Amino acid sequence: MIIGVPQEVKNNEFRVGLTPGNVSGLCKQGHTVLVQRGAGEQIGLTDESYRIAGASLIDSAAEVFHKAEMIVKVKEPQAQECAMLREDQILFTYLHLAPDPKQTKALLDSGATCIAYETVTAVNGALPLLAPMSEVAGRMSIQAAASHLEKTHGGLGVLMAGVPGVSPAKIVILGCGVVGRNALQMAVGMGADICIFDRDIDRLRQIDMHYGNRVRTFYSDNLLIEQEVCEADVVIGAVLLPGGAAPKLVTHEMVKKMKPGSVVVDVAIDQGGCFETSRPTTHADPTFLVDDVLHYCVANMPGAVARTSTFALTNATYPFVEALANRGVMKALSIDHHLRNGLSVHRGGIALSHGSKLLLDTIHAWPTECADIHRVHVSQAGRFGRALMTREELNQEALGHIIRYRDIHMTLRQTLRSIQDKSTHFKWLHIGKEDNPVSTNAKCIVHAEGGLFKTQDWVESGRDYGQSALVGLVEVENAAPYQAWERFTSEGPLAVLPSHYGPHILNLVWCGSPESSQQRLQLSDTDFLESLQKEFGSRIGRFLKIQDRRLYELGLNYRKEITKDNEVWIGNAAQTLHPVAGQGLNLGLRDAFLLAEKLVGVFSGAAENQTPGDIQHALESYAQSRKVDRTTTIGLTDFMARVFTSNLAPVVIARGLALSALQWLPPVKTALARQMMFGRR
Repeated sequence: MIIGVPQEVKNNEFRVGLTPGNVSGLCKQGHTVLVQRGAGEQIGLTDESYRIAGASLIDSAAEVFHKAEMIVKVKEPQAQECAMLREDQILFTYLHLAPDPKQTKALLDSGATCIAYETVTAVNGALPLLAPMSEVAGRMSIQAAASHLEKTHGGLGVLMAGVPGVSPAKIVILGCGVVGRNALQMAVGMGADICIFDRDIDRLRQIDMHYGNRVRTFYSDNLLIEQEVCEADVVIGAVLLPGGAAPKLVTHEMVKKMKPGSVVVDVAIDQGGCFETSRPTTHADPTFLVDDVLHYCVANMPGAVARTSTFALTNATYPFVEALANRGVMKALSIDHHLRNGLSVHRGGIALSHGSKLLLDTIHAWPTECADIHRVHVSQAGRFGRALMTREELNQEALGHIIRYRDIHMTLRQTLRSIQDKSTHFKWLHIGKEDNPVSTNAKCIVHAEGGLFKTQDWVESGRDYGQSALVGLVEVENAAPYQAWERFTSEGPLAVLPSHYGPHILNLVWCGSPESSQQRLQLSDTDFLESLQKEFGSRIGRFLKIQDRRLYELGLNYRKEITKDNEVWIGNAAQTLHPVAGQGLNLGLRDAFLLAEKLVGVFSGAAENQTPGDIQHALESYAQSRKVDRTTTIGLTDFMARVFTSNLAPVVIARGLALSALQWLPPVKTALARQMMFGRR
């Protein structure tokens, strides 16, 4: 792989994406590394040291972006950098998209696959690529506060540690994650009077056990926060919601009540800040006043100690860079769910039924952009029998929708953030099968992630179809707008669906045997398009271009029992389906919606009504309510996956007759379409 390391362009940002040692390791494995001249000069990583390590030195960022297959950076790409990204490129860096819709749109428009350092996970949901910079920023926050408390820097004129006979500075730390704990360590070392807030009681217990009465710990409560903030000399904002915008814990009204000359250090500014009065600043102009309170809101604090930060960061990022380079992005993401959690922008789309849209609308979680399906054309390759379904026949605004993975992911997370402060019952963990078991005293455990078919270790019932799905984006000349095509070939279904990239760029899903799918993956673009055209025929139009081909293995797997004691399995943790009818996620969303209805009945009541027996009864009721829909959807999908791949003459004739019946018997067509859109309850 060709890996590019441009010089950072953000104000006073001197960190660099790879060290000479990292470059040497990559080059020894056969990769090419392009480093922009001067990228590390400011922190003692000379061009000569990169050259000796094996890098090719490049004069401009534009040339690095033009030649590289993967860009490795530190800070989120600026506008001029987003404009240089392209569709077949990987971007691996900090992104902080939640408070930055302009950057999000620019990255989506680029078509690049963007992986965010800050949401890559480790065991128990830790954030290993955010932790090094959080450690640096946490420690620096106290240094910055101590400096700006001095009168010459606009502060109140308070010495952090005090002196005999004079009280030390009073510090409030909001959040005891990595930033908060490192800020706490520095503040304790300086002898300050400290209190720390968090909503995780276990973390507060750990702080109490370690520091004893040197630190006061508080459960995060608005009234207590206001009381302590108003008396503080320094307030450190150290709150993080992974991948989300920081909550505004300190209002403008609270700031007005703070002492004149007191100092706010908002480390959470990368995620929007946790003070209503915060706005991003730079190392060149780090502070501003609001109501005589000094605000330090530098968005890249670790950049001030760029050499330390570079080595701390690359120690953590390099194994992932190596995996992406050695395996390619899709394989690396498919086998490492921790890395996959960092996937923030990707071109892929997913089909959702109109019924799923209505479910998501109820919680205001439908993305603003989607590609609608108004007509579905179903046929057999080289055989009689076809059917056309339209939205007008069913009196619906659409039969289905294609949305980007990123869009629905971000919209759901934003919706969750808007309600999670009001919902104290839920905690999220991402546990892979290679991780250590995690014990929990939760009253109810919802398993909602089952992994890819071939990686699942919970096989109970189902089958391996002996098929792979080749997916990609295909350009079609004069494609009919809002139309989806499903064509059944001798090896399996072949679907072409609308996309966000204009009426002529469509999503392709081509199912076939693993051997033929692998061969198609390796074909040249010209040969692939010729093969696709031959299989599909001329009805859709002429195929002009294919992009982003990748493979997924297919099968059916489902749990016979989806509840046990206080545990419940939903989505693809309960069933993995063939994509022939696009029902997997739709069925999973119905699982989630109906489970929520049952759990609300338990958790919205009094605590004495949340006994293990009450919860188990609610889960058993949920399982019973899902039987018909699960059985029907799984059975129908399995039937279609098997019957529409058989080449036996009687089956072929029966398929043609069935498609003709759909076309000429409207009640049959309506019943099938409604099952696909809304499921069965």
